[in-house]
Amino acid sequence: MQSGRRAIVIWDGDWVHALDQDGRGLAGVRQAIAVEVAFAPRECRMERVNGTVVVSLGDDAGSPRLAFVAPSWRWGELALR
Repeated sequence: MQSGRRAIVIWDGDWVHALDQDGRGLAGVRQAIAVEVAFAPRECRMERVNGTVVVSLGDDAGSPRLAFVAPSWRWGELALR
């Protein structure tokens, strides 16, 4: 990652909690991701991921980035929790 430009960790094997928010995780972001994953093909949901995945929310150099950080996980887990 570039210096001074960090990704926001939102998954570490479970949704990361925001200190000032009721419930688990960043609710709006979690819901949008869960819906996308839930409607993805089964093969995609079952794909095993080892380690960190960083997703950019835009094409611009300064676009926000989200990080999914866990030793071993499947995309489908994002829709289940």
